[in-house]
Amino acid sequence: MTTLSGIITPTNVLTASSTNTLTNKTINLASNTLVATSAELASAVTDETGSGALVFGTTPTLTGYREAYSAVTSSSNTATLDFSAATVFQLTLSEDVSTFTWSNPPSSGTAFGFTLRVIQDSTARTIAWPAAVDWPGASAPTLSTGSGDVDVFTFFTTDGGTTYYGFTAGQDLS
Repeated sequence: MTTLSGIITPTNVLTASSTNTLTNKTINLASNTLVATSAELASAVTDETGSGALVFGTTPTLTGYREAYSAVTSSSNTATLDFSAATVFQLTLSEDVSTFTWSNPPSSGTAFGFTLRVIQDSTARTIAWPAAVDWPGASAPTLSTGSGDVDVFTFFTTDGGTTYYGFTAGQDLS
C-alpha cells in the first residue's frame, strides 16, 4: 500500500479522469492522506510529468525511490546519452569517444542531474567531452588508464543543457 501526503484544498486538487478513478479509497482529511495501492494510483494519475493536476501543498516523502539505468555503447567513435531513458549511465569503452552526444535534457528552468560510470577496456581509451561541460578549473579530468578501471562523473544543468557542470565523483575504482 502506498500513502501519499498532501493538503487537499481548492488550489491543491488530486484529479482523475472519468475512466481512471480511485474507488472505495480513503481520504483522511485529519491526516491529509490518500490510501491506495501503487497500481491504483498509477491508473488514476494523468500527466505524471509534473506539469499536470497532481499538486501537493506539502512536500511528499518518496520511498523506494530508484533512478533509471542505461548501459550505453559507442560506435564509430560516437556515444549518446538519452536523458529521456535514464539518469544513471554506464559506458564501457571499446574505442576512443570523439563525439559524445547528450540528448533530451529537461527544458531550461528545471534542474537535472545524471551520473556516468566509465569503464576502461584493456586499451587506455579517451573521451572528448561535449563543449557544454564546464569542469572545475576549466580542465576536463584525465580518465584512469588501467584495464577495467572505473571512473564516475556527475553532471547537472539548469538551462536545458546549454551548460552542464561536471564533477569527478571517483576515479580508478577498479
